[in-house]
Amino acid sequence: MRALLSILVGVCVAFTASASQGAIVSVVETNLGGDAAAIIELGTFVEDALSFSDRTHQHNGAAFNAATGLLSTTGTSIIGLPAYLLGQDYVRFANDAKDNANYSAVVTADRPSTFYVLIDNRTNGPAMNTSNPNTEDPVLGGSLQWVIDGGWVRVNTGISPNGQGDFTGVDEGGDGVGAGIGLNQFFSVYRFPQDSQQVTISNPGTGGNMTSLVVVPAGPPPIEGDVNGDMNVDILDYEIIRDNFRNTGVTRAEGDLNFDFQVGFEDFVIWRNAFNAAPAPVPEPGSLALLAVAALGLIRVRRQR
Repeated sequence: MRALLSILVGVCVAFTASASQGAIVSVVETNLGGDAAAIIELGTFVEDALSFSDRTHQHNGAAFNAATGLLSTTGTSIIGLPAYLLGQDYVRFANDAKDNANYSAVVTADRPSTFYVLIDNRTNGPAMNTSNPNTEDPVLGGSLQWVIDGGWVRVNTGISPNGQGDFTGVDEGGDGVGAGIGLNQFFSVYRFPQDSQQVTISNPGTGGNMTSLVVVPAGPPPIEGDVNGDMNVDILDYEIIRDNFRNTGVTRAEGDLNFDFQVGFEDFVIWRNAFNAAPAPVPEPGSLALLAVAALGLIRVRRQR
């Protein structure tokens, strides 16, 4: 299994098995009820990739009517999944969570990333139903007000006919193979307005299909043990861990190296191991002495708090 799942006081948390494997490191869902927890998929957003954690629906490229240029489940003008999404990390949410009241999911990455959300075209947010044609963009507002409030931007890279925005298709039976085959519905693609390490999304609040999320890293993975992002593992990183020891609701830049939203002894161990493994400009005894001083300092902080 690619994710480790745990239930904590009505909050579902999905963690990747190893932060070094991909950009997404956790998904924290609220008001999931008894629905299946989200699953983090690493580097596998491709044609025929599973869409949800509780269905056999598949992501596929969209199809258009060759004459009108409109989306069509039987169209012969086929556009594959957008190239910028291929091979990226994504989240499989439960389709049954699509209409859960006050549902939200906080998705965290290990580095600044571009977040893309895919929304069922049929969603009419203000009417809170699926009355919108699946050939058109969803109607924002209402149950989709979170898209507006979050500043999500409709993506248009010019791959669709007639100047339309970018779309993806959904094979709800999971029985088609390849782009444009076996399609039933379509998603519109939206992008978070700036690169970030964390976003909060919601559901469409109606029937239809649950939202999907794809994460594209904006840079290389962080160096193990490097808290302040200066590409070095040194005493400066330790000092950040020490100063934020036992704090919660924190980020990597504040010392949370294992992405459990708190700074603890485990984070110090990650830094220590990385520091000890890094090429040392001073003799090894000096490194050991520095580690000893750091450990003592952390223990002192631990006792004081």
